[in-house]
Amino acid sequence: EESLKSKLASKASISNQLKELNKALGINKDLKYIDCFDVSHHMGDKSVAACVRLNEDGFSKKDYRRFNIEGLTPGDDYAALSHAIERYFKRLLDESRNFPDLLIVDGGKGQISSVKKVLNSLSLKNQNIIGVAKGDKRDPKNDRIFLEDAKEPMDMEGFNSAKFLVQSIRDEAHRFAITGHRAKKRKQMLLSDFAIFFLFFYFNLT
Repeated sequence: EESLKSKLASKASISNQLKELNKALGINKDLKYIDCFDVSHHMGDKSVAACVRLNEDGFSKKDYRRFNIEGLTPGDDYAALSHAIERYFKRLLDESRNFPDLLIVDGGKGQISSVKKVLNSLSLKNQNIIGVAKGDKRDPKNDRIFLEDAKEPMDMEGFNSAKFLVQSIRDEAHRFAITGHRAKKRKQMLLSDFAIFFLFFYFNLT
């Protein structure tokens, strides 16, 4: 019973946050699905892009996706993001799945511009997009939210709940991307250790 009460309270909170975000962004449709992308790498190595989805019930883990980024210039976040966005939206088209009512990208005007180019190439020109850029000293209080085609970040004064929701979704995408990057790195380390062990064993036998 307590678990159900907690879940219902959480759902009501998310619903209120979505309504406030809708009002802050001025979008003339209900926000039922929000997707967020982030890219994780270490000095350009083992890049992984991740997408998480939030719906009216909270985070939908079954809709999470990761994309290994290979064959691109190491550390080029714009290219990595564009590559992941293209693969993701092509899959949505092929599988006739629900498109996001709002797409969030980790970054600012540059990332939004890159994403719009990809979506335009797929003839998807009505996608709502915002970017979340880290602020001064990476303090969450200084995060800036950009609308597409806007030169300056949004004034989120009076929309604290909406801003917190956007930051929470961004943070979840970041967590999911980092988890994928670390798993990829661990796999490489294990393979490297195995190769060293095999060579050591082989040359000692011979």
